[in-house]
Parts: sequence; structure tokens; C-alpha cells
Amino acid sequence: MNKSSRLLLLALAFLMLTGAPEALAKNMQGKMGLGFQQTMPGAHGFSIAYWTNSHMAVQLLLGGEFLMNDNSNTNQVHYGLGTKYVLVATRFANLSIGARLSGAFASEQTFTDNSVGGKTTTDSNVFQLALEVPFEIEYFFSDAFAINLAFGVMATKVSSKGPLLKPQGLGATETPGSTGIGIGSGGLLGAAGFTFYL
Repeated sequence: MNKSSRLLLLALAFLMLTGAPEALAKNMQGKMGLGFQQTMPGAHGFSIAYWTNSHMAVQLLLGGEFLMNDNSNTNQVHYGLGTKYVLVATRFANLSIGARLSGAFASEQTFTDNSVGGKTTTDSNVFQLALEVPFEIEYFFSDAFAINLAFGVMATKVSSKGPLLKPQGLGATETPGSTGIGIGSGGLLGAAGFTFYL
């Protein structure tokens, strides 16, 4: 067998191997899912996903936390908006790459600044934003239920008034005024969620 024949056979074998999973892949086009999501920077909450076609989905995240006591009533909102594109689709799992802007807002934030002798300050209307590029693995237990885990690149800027998000792993920072950049962040607990598809 000559060199060109071997190359042709290798190319055919490669096309057969990469083409088979695509034929068995789930058709997600037009599906909507509801669930819970935690992002790499630490934003978490109720999530909605909509598949615009078989390879592209748009995701919205919204969560809230409320603290009511004698001194103050504090509200904190987590939010996120992103999209993901499926790189490899099989019958039971998808590998995708995405981009998401997430963050948090607090009506009031109290924190202790150890850099100035442990002084405690309270500020209002505090924001924190984060940008992430997750590689996500979504595993389908059935046509209606899936879990996802993610890893990837993230960056967040902590407000000078204190942190609102609590990222895990590489690049995690909660120091007021600092910037955290993580490459390879995420993992089992750092970025995970579940979705129920309607």
C-alpha cells in the first residue's frame, strides 16, 4: 500500500469517527431549559437557556439574596448573560465553548479592611463585574435533564468597597480594589449547574 492510499484511508477513518457522534447527537434546536448555575467567578442563581439552533445556546442567570435585621435591610443580586457554542456533540454529552458577562450588585456592603488596621466600613450600591470564557461539558441523563461542569478563563475586578463574588481556584481574589485573572479555573464545585429541558 503506497503513501497516498494510507493517507486516504486515514482521512476516511477520521471522517467516520468524527461523523458518527454528530449523527447520534441530540437535536437541541428550539429547546428551552430551566435550572441552576454557578459561574467560575462565583455568580449563582436561577438560569434559563434557549437553543437558537443545534449548536448555539443563549443563557440568562438571575439570583438574589436578602438580609433583614435590626440595623439594615441588604439586598444582593447576581446576574449573568452569555452564549455557548457546541464544539463536539455526542448522544450523551456536549463539549462547548462560551462567553459570559456576570456580576453582582449589593444595596449595602459592610467589610473589614485589614490594610488600614481592620477598619470596618459600610457602603451602598456596590457592583462587581466578571468576564469568563468557559469550556463546558454538559451530560444528559435523559432528554429532559442534564448537568454541566466548566473550566476555562475568567477575570474579575473587585470593588474598592469590598467583594461580592467568591470565585474558587486560580485567580480567586476577594481583596478590595484587586483584579483576579484565572486560567484553568472552574472544576467540580467552581462552576457547575443543572438544567431541566421543557
